[in-house]
Amino acid sequence: MTNISFIKNHIQNSFNVKIKNISDRVTLSSSFTCDAVVEIKHLGNTFTYWVLSYDHADKNKWYAVARASTALKAGLIIIAEVIPSKLKNEFKNKGVSFIELSSQKKYLGYPINSVAAQKKGRLSNFLSPASIKLQLLLFYDPHSLNESFITLGKKVGVSSVMVHKVFKVFEKMNLILPIDTKRRGSFNFNIETVKNWANNFNLKMREKLFIIRCSGEIIPTYKEVFYGADLGAVKIGGQIKPQKYILYIDPKNKIEIMKKMNLRPDPNGNVLLYEKCWSFVWDPNKDLKNIAPPAVIAADLMMEQDPRATQIAIDIIERYHGVEEYKKNGQI
Repeated sequence: MTNISFIKNHIQNSFNVKIKNISDRVTLSSSFTCDAVVEIKHLGNTFTYWVLSYDHADKNKWYAVARASTALKAGLIIIAEVIPSKLKNEFKNKGVSFIELSSQKKYLGYPINSVAAQKKGRLSNFLSPASIKLQLLLFYDPHSLNESFITLGKKVGVSSVMVHKVFKVFEKMNLILPIDTKRRGSFNFNIETVKNWANNFNLKMREKLFIIRCSGEIIPTYKEVFYGADLGAVKIGGQIKPQKYILYIDPKNKIEIMKKMNLRPDPNGNVLLYEKCWSFVWDPNKDLKNIAPPAVIAADLMMEQDPRATQIAIDIIERYHGVEEYKKNGQI
């Protein structure tokens, strides 16, 4: 029997969400009982999930539970020590959330029928890689909002059609406010928007951008590398002792970078290489070259699930994304 506090802690810490209600041991049929039913508040919506251990059911029973959860407008969260890779891909395709305890890999899907029909596409587009990349661009270059969809698409590596779809969602969520008929509007965001972005970046982009884990020497001035996590935080004023290094690079330069920095593949190493997913230059003081944008650094720190690192992440977001900071840099 799975402890209810165990479930609550893992869901909250893994997905960085708020749990409104949680019920212990709910009977789904005469032969099957799930460990818990939880209501999660996220992105302004409340989602209902059934929680169960993969060990509780064979595959046929899992399919039965998946069908029942869809009919009842609920989702599934699987918590297990180890989940086979093939099954993890199957879970993602079915929109089933999971937490693999051994690797700390996780995926948060959203119940298909949990929100009104008009909100389904909106939520999907808001959590898409295109949306996450566009938000990151607009955090640091809000004036680009009024550029053409083609230009914006080239900047973030998506089609102009996708930019148009995402902007429609932004308008409905009041992230884009109209100014006049000649311009598209202004990007309307606040500190909470950036905190939500950091969480969504970790949930939806982190695994896609991962390249390799290594160990070796760190060269803070290597021009082809952008530093995030602990080292990036130190460079922009965070009080933290670097222990884990996250480097953002162009994947085609991986071999060259690993050779020059004397990095070697190591499944237990403290150097993680990720694909750089922004094209703009963030360096307001002209002395922060090769540092990842603050929102990305904050997301790196939040991923560590350490209270001190999370607080430093929040401090960074509040320092670099307050209204006064944007006015000082002439961004608004």
